[in-house]
Amino acid sequence: MSLIIVDQFSKTSPKLRSHFEKITKDDHSPDRFVWDFWNKPGRYVHLRTPAVRFFPEPLFKKIESELLAFGEEHLGCRSLSPLWLSCYINGCEQRWHADRPHGPWAFVLSLSPEDIQFSGGETMLLKPAVLNFWNSVSQLGNQSFEENDVVERVTPTFNRLTVFDPRIPHGVSPVQGTMNPLEGRLVLHGWFTQPRPHYKGTIATEKIETALAQFDEHLGDDLSQKMNEGIFSSSGTAAYRIVIAPTGKVSKVIALAHSLASAEPEGAYRDHRFLTTLVTDHFRAHSFPKAKTGSSLTLPLTIVGATED
Repeated sequence: MSLIIVDQFSKTSPKLRSHFEKITKDDHSPDRFVWDFWNKPGRYVHLRTPAVRFFPEPLFKKIESELLAFGEEHLGCRSLSPLWLSCYINGCEQRWHADRPHGPWAFVLSLSPEDIQFSGGETMLLKPAVLNFWNSVSQLGNQSFEENDVVERVTPTFNRLTVFDPRIPHGVSPVQGTMNPLEGRLVLHGWFTQPRPHYKGTIATEKIETALAQFDEHLGDDLSQKMNEGIFSSSGTAAYRIVIAPTGKVSKVIALAHSLASAEPEGAYRDHRFLTTLVTDHFRAHSFPKAKTGSSLTLPLTIVGATED
């Protein structure tokens, strides 16, 4: 599950859009002059500016906090990279590329017009079929293998949040049809960073840390064995939520988003199932202290497997 799409993500998006329109329509506003023409031939062509410089602080802090909450809740990431605001008009695009060092998850929040008049501007991602090409060809048999069979396209619908594994080759299809920034593809984008455990509840911190330390040792031993046996081959991230009842027993383990990838057919599915079983078995067997209320632990795992250099 390396692609997540959330429509109608934020109630702040209309306010962000309104501010953009207000500034752009005012020919004499000094705030119009924050844009950089980001032109790297053969790579990127679009207008961009640091979002923190463009939006009023209350608005920026609001959308930043909503993105942080989403990253923490669904991905196990506790921080964000600096946010960019980018505008694409006629001829603007991003060529195919991958972002390995920035963060485990990339995101795009569309602030484009609700009534899109331009063509193009989709976020493009190569489908897993390309990353495992020869197996995919054999499975397709006599079926077609056209561009749409190998490229996922996500339309920049207003207030749509698109989250994906930035290791996947991706880009933005060329925008055509308008030179007016008010009619162009407008997006807020960046990366979710710092995957690390997050606990909500009243159990003493050292008790949680003890459970995590024991799990880390357990995970390391089991993974090393599986990798040595050639059974576990994936790399990427996987996040889980451990729900702890007031009795101290774990009542539920929920698998959240994961970006595990493997060169082996069905390898990521197999490895994610193995990790989920490992997490579930360990924490269900662990006894936490009793508490007045229930609590939860969000646990992100970063796995460097055989497919990672």
